[in-house]
Amino acid sequence: MTSLRGTVIYRDLATNPAPHLTADAHTDPAAHTPAQAAAFAHRLTLIDELENADAVLIGAPMYNYSIPSTLKAWLDNTVLVGRTAGMENSKLKGTPVTVAASRGGSYAPGTPREGSEYVQNYLTAVLADALALDVNFIVPEL
Repeated sequence: MTSLRGTVIYRDLATNPAPHLTADAHTDPAAHTPAQAAAFAHRLTLIDELENADAVLIGAPMYNYSIPSTLKAWLDNTVLVGRTAGMENSKLKGTPVTVAASRGGSYAPGTPREGSEYVQNYLTAVLADALALDVNFIVPEL
């Protein structure tokens, strides 16, 4: 019998949220104040975790037609043009991501609410299109 060993990083964004980005996030790192440098260092920690992951599991409930702001803040921190996004040779390319999405009701193709499905559409745009991750969704319907 073969046993698999690995490291699991559990990041509960509800109890330990990533900080929301501010305009400071777009300043030159060489000109950062100590507070900006600390925030950027935390951002790099989140990016390192994602870049070193063999696989990622994301829980994404629909809140008011969108993802939770805590998940959006985590995504904002991990999308860094020139490192994780906008590069052909990103370390993230092809990393498998499974998103377990939940919502109250059906937003599947052919349903009356289809046009209001913003969770899968948004996460596909960010995770697959911007970060080049291999994304699959698990979405229970009704």
